[in-house]
Amino acid sequence: MNKKLLTLAVAAAMVAPLAAQAGNSGPTVYGVAHASVENIDDDSVQNDVWNVVSRQSRWGIKGSEDLGNGLSAIYKFEFQIDIDDANGAASNEMSRNQYVGLAHKDMGTLLLGRHDSPMKFMTISRDQFNTKLGDWNEVTGNSGVTAARDRRVNDAILYKSPKFSGFEAAAMISPGESQTADGLADGITSIGARYVNGPIYVGAAWEESDFDTGAAGWEEETTWRVAASYDIAGFKVSGLYEDNEDVGGINVDGETWQLALSYKFGNTVVKGMYQEGEEDNIGAADDEYEAFAIGVDHNLSKRTQVYAVYTETDDETSGANNNDIDAFGAGIIHKF
Repeated sequence: MNKKLLTLAVAAAMVAPLAAQAGNSGPTVYGVAHASVENIDDDSVQNDVWNVVSRQSRWGIKGSEDLGNGLSAIYKFEFQIDIDDANGAASNEMSRNQYVGLAHKDMGTLLLGRHDSPMKFMTISRDQFNTKLGDWNEVTGNSGVTAARDRRVNDAILYKSPKFSGFEAAAMISPGESQTADGLADGITSIGARYVNGPIYVGAAWEESDFDTGAAGWEEETTWRVAASYDIAGFKVSGLYEDNEDVGGINVDGETWQLALSYKFGNTVVKGMYQEGEEDNIGAADDEYEAFAIGVDHNLSKRTQVYAVYTETDDETSGANNNDIDAFGAGIIHKF
């Protein structure tokens, strides 16, 4: 009899924490392991290099607590892992989106912490080579053209609206903690919206960054971007357009656009993209570039994909080819 009572007591002690979490979600562990073998031929430094590259491999913990009346407390801690190399650092981990917040089914979500800006999460999903060779941001960075980059913002105050008939909006402010002119909106302000209805996706965003250092002539960087895609009979056509003014707080303006097309048959997707960009340097030489990428993705399961990509970037400054890059990569992505 005593043994039976002891067994029941142990079982109750084990079940009690689970019962206390009724109506809650988590903590849930999730992640992506993504690595590729790549060959980069960079004319600007006369390098032809083979590398194993970790491409935004990451893991995280997230969850929520039901507070009643449609209100929940939510949290996430996500870290990027360099699975091929620690880069000489004590740790190969870096923070990604990490926050705590409140979410209401009718009033939207308020988050505090570190998070992608609305400029990024409202538009970048239309980049069909996102996180791979041919990635929108990576091509721009390799081109030699100065341009704004998608940001994951520190000290973020982010509001996301509820979805209504396919429409949602978001706004973020990051106070300028380290800027000369401190203030609630003296850091980064980002506003975006998107509409999703079946095969149709349209997103737009505006962002302003204050890089004030007290120096004469320093300007606020402003960026706006639109993105769209349409799916029909296995085909997806997508495009992005971005306009920048005073990139980095100096007199550099620019614009970038991309057009991509893909076709899905069975578990395989073939795709290609073309991208152009240019910058206007006041008092200096103007830059421009063009790039393209072709690739094939094959899904071995819902969680595992293998792929191959070839991309070229041709950077032209004052009519001269200065930074031509040819690259090939083959990779594996596994989600858990």
